Amino acid sequence: MKESTLAEWDIVNDTRSEYLQDYFALSDYLAKGVTTDMRDLARKIRVILEENLRMRFPDVFGSGQWLGDFLQAIRNANGGDPVFPMKKHLNELDALNDFSKTFHHAENPGASKEPIMDAELQNYAARTLTFLRGAP
Repeated sequence: MKESTLAEWDIVNDTRSEYLQDYFALSDYLAKGVTTDMRDLARKIRVILEENLRMRFPDVFGSGQWLGDFLQAIRNANGGDPVFPMKKHLNELDALNDFSKTFHHAENPGASKEPIMDAELQNYAARTLTFLRGAP
């Protein structure tokens, strides 16, 4: 005979979009500290930035483009382009990209072996959330 257990279901957390799951994973990491999978958090930085920019500019950034493509489009934008206002964030986005691509297999074949420093990850996680919360 199988035993069953009833437990409360946190429907809000369990039905969040991937974007919100990643956002709150970074936010919780900064608020609570230690995590069991810092590599996963480091990878989330790239994913959440890509998704954020896709949501902001769906007519510019398609599903077949990635963060490096987005940054190039921003870099090349002229005054009338929708992404032109993002130029003021280009240095920060470049820095976040440089950090996150270290842990991305497509950019770095040795990504799974790259060391992750807690203080460095906290810095980049905080900078990512600052960008998400404040960039126009």
